[in-house]
Parts: sequence; structure tokens; C-alpha cells
Amino acid sequence: MHSLMMSEKNQKITNAIVQFGKSMNIEILAEGVETEEQKQLLKKLGCDYIQGYLISKPVSGKEIETLMAK
Repeated sequence: MHSLMMSEKNQKITNAIVQFGKSMNIEILAEGVETEEQKQLLKKLGCDYIQGYLISKPVSGKEIETLMAK
């Protein structure tokens, strides 16, 4: 996802994918989000959900169960 912030071409491709999904009434999830700047850009483009190191490092199934129980 780092290249998303560096390349206008990649931003245009990402926008096209998000808009295509929206036109099909599909919720959009972006993976690999690592920076606040990426998060803000994806929010601006209309992305519904994000995941990646910005939110959490990878966790085991057991850790997920513990987190979900809280």
C-alpha cells in the first residue's frame, strides 16, 4: 500500500476500484493500510473498511477470541 501514496496512477486505480464496487453496492475493504495518510486517502475515496498494521499487527486465532470476548 505504500506505493498508493507515492503514485498518482495508483491512486486513480484505487479510486476506480472503490467506485466500481460502490456502483455494485459492494462494501469496500482495503488491506495493508500502514499509515494515517493511507487511511485518510481511502476514507476520502469512499472505502468502507480498512485493515493493516495501522489498526493491529497480525494476531492468532486465540488472541482474536480474547479480543472479541472483551
